[in-house]
Amino acid sequence: MRSFSRLALPMALSVVLGAGATDAIAGAKLANPPARTQIAAVAAVALTEDDRAEIRRIERYFNALRSIRARFVQISDTGRYAEGKLFFVRPDKLRFEYEPPVKLLVVANGGWITQYDGDMKQANRFPIINTPLQFLTKQQISFTSEVTITALERSAGVIRIEVVETKDPSTGRLTLTFSREPMELRKWTVVDQQGTTVNVALFNAEMNAEINPELFIYRDPSGGDPGKGN
Repeated sequence: MRSFSRLALPMALSVVLGAGATDAIAGAKLANPPARTQIAAVAAVALTEDDRAEIRRIERYFNALRSIRARFVQISDTGRYAEGKLFFVRPDKLRFEYEPPVKLLVVANGGWITQYDGDMKQANRFPIINTPLQFLTKQQISFTSEVTITALERSAGVIRIEVVETKDPSTGRLTLTFSREPMELRKWTVVDQQGTTVNVALFNAEMNAEINPELFIYRDPSGGDPGKGN
């Protein structure tokens, strides 16, 4: 898996990646954005048997998950805010539709991501393997290979698991937040190697919903509106 901060490509990569990507989002500023914190050296957290059982439960949840349709809200510590719709079909199909004033559309399919910038009226295409999206879109997700678990917390029906790349932990941190009953992905947070933090929360999520496969076929929207999901 490549760097969690690789999403510093202008777009929704910030949705899962975070980092410099948020500077491409023309959202509202927060009143007092928190100070950035540089990524420090990390070590694997000591796991109890209960922790390991919880991790296995999360893996089973992910590997049984076929699709997600949800609204998302994205906030970064640079003071940027954006929202829109997320469509996700495993193993490798994603679509992020940002709502005005943000003019971004991101479509992933078959190992490639296309990002359309409505302000520039241009699209960029790159392999999904170059982004942290790869971890969430794999056929099988495992927290015991490729990533190191650096924190695991439980509180008020919520569980949070923080991971870094095993080969190069300095590239950033990814924290996934789940409700426990039922087990559902609610939020993710990315801290990149410069210390920039991006939070993405899901709302009104429909798990294993039927999603129109046409949404994952990129069509150049430069002649008009990028299109709406269904």
